Amino acid sequence: MKSSLVFFIIALISATSCDAASKANDNAKILSETDRNLTSGRAVQIELFQTYIYTSVDSGRVAKPHANGWLEGIILDSMLNSQETINAALKDKAEGTVLPLHLSLKDFNVDALALSTTKSALGKVAWFQAEPVLLTKDSSQQSRTEFFQSNTKTQTAFISYTYELSPDFSYISITADISLARDSLRANKKSGRAYKVFYNQPIKSIVQLQKPSYEHHENVARWSANGGVLAKASITAAFAKFETLIPFALSLTLNDLKKFDSKNSEKAYAAGYYGTLVERGSNNSNELTIWNKNLLSFQQVSQ
Repeated sequence: MKSSLVFFIIALISATSCDAASKANDNAKILSETDRNLTSGRAVQIELFQTYIYTSVDSGRVAKPHANGWLEGIILDSMLNSQETINAALKDKAEGTVLPLHLSLKDFNVDALALSTTKSALGKVAWFQAEPVLLTKDSSQQSRTEFFQSNTKTQTAFISYTYELSPDFSYISITADISLARDSLRANKKSGRAYKVFYNQPIKSIVQLQKPSYEHHENVARWSANGGVLAKASITAAFAKFETLIPFALSLTLNDLKKFDSKNSEKAYAAGYYGTLVERGSNNSNELTIWNKNLLSFQQVSQ
């Protein structure tokens, strides 16, 4: 009985925290007309820290909400210690399996794709006025601070890209995490200008194998065959999708989010994700975009 009561209390605390966070996140995913209508434009820093495609693991979903008390903290720490050990072992195994793909993508210039895609996408948003647009491999927080302090724009944009394989290697996923920042009141003479992020929108573009195998190594073999031709084409296609996804995300309004979250909206399912159908490709029924608290786009390759 005591055990059931403990888990009920934890679930209630977590649900309350998630609900408050969800409302705050919705406000951060839209831009007001005032924020859009700037005459000075925006400096843009593209961040792509990777030198190879990442792997991901899924050994069961164990949430890690903020510990609001000692009892919740003890229980969660016990659960998560075991989970982290399992994840570490699975991660090591995944890295070994995906080695052929790493080798086939060794000389593939993903940085150039990220740079050209971002410039093209932001060029389609007339009010954004992206200038300059630079790419960095520096993953330190200091890099963002220095870039913000180095320009005189009212707003600074940070677009961080991550690309990885799904746990079963059946799809390649690229995430573009878009943030807009402006001056914070924390600035002082010693540290210079400080910034605060007022807008954040992660977008995911996924390219999935058609009829993937249940054997993970067979999926890797398909991606990496012939010098990784399929993986390279899929990564290119996934980045290309951002040329429409980024302008769409930047134009979203609060009414759009309310429609997406409506129980009456049409739903769709793809690559393990379920959400509101935003768009379906006219010439390819396997291509679609859904909303699941963020925008997710899906394409399939048949080779």
